[in-house]
Parts: sequence; structure tokens; C-alpha cells
Amino acid sequence: MNYLAIDCTSNSLCVIARKDKKLATRFIENSQLQHSVLCMSLVEEVLTTLNLSIESCDFLCGVTGPGSFTGIRVGLSTILGFAVAAKKNKIGVTSYQMLSYDKLERFLAVIDAGKNHFYVCGYDNGKVILPPAHISLAKLEELSKEYILYSFMPLPVPHKLCNKINCLEGAIQQAIQENFVNYPLRPFYVKKSQAEENLQNRGK
Repeated sequence: MNYLAIDCTSNSLCVIARKDKKLATRFIENSQLQHSVLCMSLVEEVLTTLNLSIESCDFLCGVTGPGSFTGIRVGLSTILGFAVAAKKNKIGVTSYQMLSYDKLERFLAVIDAGKNHFYVCGYDNGKVILPPAHISLAKLEELSKEYILYSFMPLPVPHKLCNKINCLEGAIQQAIQENFVNYPLRPFYVKKSQAEENLQNRGK
């Protein structure tokens, strides 16, 4: 199947496209949160590399989070815009689904949430055993004694680093195998944004 996928959920920026058996990828490790500026040029590069058009894609995919609130909106709005204009199917995969791809052991998927906090989700044999949560570094240190930790970025506790391109491609292939059931393109927020929390606190 042919597709385009975008991940803007963290400091890194990841764009991949597939045309039949050929895969084109672009990855910027630290985009300095310039996703809205850089994303379109990377999309153009991968499509040109494969001589692929949006109209030739079977579907479009965006990573829905958790992660950067602004990055999530940039990535999903880009995919949605393409999908509406070209009348293409659209799907979403979460950062947790990416990290959990092809892992059957007991582990914790860890996403940076900034300010020494983290988004986590625990798995065992492919099943969620610890629901998505927003936790402190102290809690992460505690959980690291019970779980193997997987992350896309270095952590201050023992962990294993994952390749974001490989994980995104793997999660998409899993979605294809599952006929895209439960892969909606909508933001996945584990906690409220700082602005929403500030507004809520002012109302108390």
C-alpha cells in the first residue's frame, strides 16, 4: 500500500512515505519546534524521491500523541488538510503504539512531557496493564524497578532507545493488518495543556 505519514509530536520531526516496496524517510532529530516551517519541505522531499503523489496514496497517517501539544496540532492538521483536499482515507497512530510495536515483554513506553515529567503506558505481552498516565521523574524511577523502559529519547533512568522511523513504519503495518480498526486521526492528550490548566485554576 502507498502512504504518507508525519510525526510532529516531539522535538524531532519524522516524515515517511511508502510506494509499493520502496520507502523514503526524512528525520530531523531536533527541529527546535519549527515543525510548521520544516514539515512541508520534508513531505515534498519524500514524495519526490518516490515519484509519489498524495492522490496516489491509499491513506495518510498522523501521529496523534501524546507529546507536544503544538506539534500534535501541526502534524494532524497537515494530514487532515491533505486528506480533505485529495479525498483520501486518514488514520492516526499513537506514540505508545509506535513504541509498543513488535514487543511482547513487560515494558513501559515513555514519552517526554517536559519539566521532568513523562507520559507512560505499561504493556505485557502486547496488552496494556498500566493505562496512559502523566507522571513525575520520581514515579518514573520507581516504575523503572518493575518495567523495562523504551523511549525515543535519552532518559535519566535505565532504558532502551528506539528508532522512530522503524517504529512508525511498524505501527502503520500493524494498523494495516488490523484493517485500521481503532486508529482514528484525533489528538491523544493524556493531560490538559498548560493554558487549560491555568484557566481552570483561575476559575477555582
